[in-house]
Amino acid sequence: MGRDRLTAREHLHGAVLRSGVHARRASGVTPGELLEFERAWPRHTGAKEEAIIRQFDMKPARYYQLLHRAAGSLEGLAHDPFTARRVLRSAA
Repeated sequence: MGRDRLTAREHLHGAVLRSGVHARRASGVTPGELLEFERAWPRHTGAKEEAIIRQFDMKPARYYQLLHRAAGSLEGLAHDPFTARRVLRSAA
């Protein structure tokens, strides 16, 4: 056993880097950007909806669809595992 074991975060981050998933999505927003926004705005309020429209130029319903997809992706989990798991728990 000469090799050290990787943590889950290191393993996921390595998988993301190997797959080259850091490109922007068709929506023009990366999973990391969505999770960073969600970390800054954890509560669902009218002000958050206005910020979603202003920052991402999309309706809040579309933002939440993309956010849940981002939270379940390897890139999202590697970028911000705490926020990703919080989003996934709230959807259940």
